[in-house]
Amino acid sequence: MGKMSRTLQMERLEDRCVPAGTVTISGWGPGNINLVGDAQANDIDVNGSGASSITITANGTTTLALGSIPASWVSSSSPSQVIINLPSPLVLGQLFIDLKAGDDRVGVFGVSAAGSILILPGDGNDKVIMGGDATQKALVIRETLGDDFVQLDNVRAHDPSLISLNLGNDKLQIAGAGTVFDSDLSILMGAGSDFVRFIPGTSLIQGNLLIDTSAASGDGGDTVLVDWAVAATAPPTLQVNGNTTIRTGAGADLVRFGFGSGLGRSAVLGQTANNTTTILMGDQNDRIFASRCQLQLLSAKLENGDDKVLNNWGAAGVSVASGSVLDGGAQVTADTLPSPWSAPPGLTVVGFP
Repeated sequence: MGKMSRTLQMERLEDRCVPAGTVTISGWGPGNINLVGDAQANDIDVNGSGASSITITANGTTTLALGSIPASWVSSSSPSQVIINLPSPLVLGQLFIDLKAGDDRVGVFGVSAAGSILILPGDGNDKVIMGGDATQKALVIRETLGDDFVQLDNVRAHDPSLISLNLGNDKLQIAGAGTVFDSDLSILMGAGSDFVRFIPGTSLIQGNLLIDTSAASGDGGDTVLVDWAVAATAPPTLQVNGNTTIRTGAGADLVRFGFGSGLGRSAVLGQTANNTTTILMGDQNDRIFASRCQLQLLSAKLENGDDKVLNNWGAAGVSVASGSVLDGGAQVTADTLPSPWSAPPGLTVVGFP
């Protein structure tokens, strides 16, 4: 029997290389810098040194490219790192970071900007980490779609500022080691199961604070936490000099003033009895906890659902201004107060059995 010959053929395999994202650096006007990514997973760090120098470093497979930027601004340039030293008398003006779609990460550390710091990570599961930064204008972080993480530590902004994380299960942590907003701060989390936490030392908002985790549809169970300060004599973890509004919308939500193992105060919201603290928790079964905090003129409404107050405010160092109200709203079965329960002076409790 004759043998059959067989010819072996090599088949080309699918290319499995992960595309290397590119971030393009451009400069314009009096010291303004733009960092623009692509649809890949961009990963960069921006480190400041004084008012006129920043270093942009690409991590992983990300590469850097120079766009339209004055040559005199660039001290050195490679695909992995670009150093910008602005010639005198220029200082860093606006820092604009737009990483577009993809699971991006950006770290901004020690940057001092005379203009605004604007960060737009784009669609994707993105991460923004800031530490030791200051802007003489506004801080704006605007996410779109994805499960995003943002952390601020020792960050200062002069003008009204915005953190908007939009659709997704998002997480925001603000650490208070020198974090100061000289004007208003608005935090908009959108639809999804969102998490906002203030971590010691003190985050100071000189104007008004808005935390809005609600959305027109698709709300999840949202959480707002304010840690206790570490030491009994330390300033509170969160201090707001103006009015505070917390709006969680529909979902089984938790608002908690007092968390962790600290011995100090959690929050001082408002500096006078005319300052208001408004908490609107929406439908479904919500929970609220308050300990070692000053809430000034409080209006807390838990809306429809079987809601629960988790601790005895009267024995937990809670103070409110006269005329304050805690309203359990309409019930499915019954709203619940803890046993024992005592209201702090100035607080009227309604909507609970």
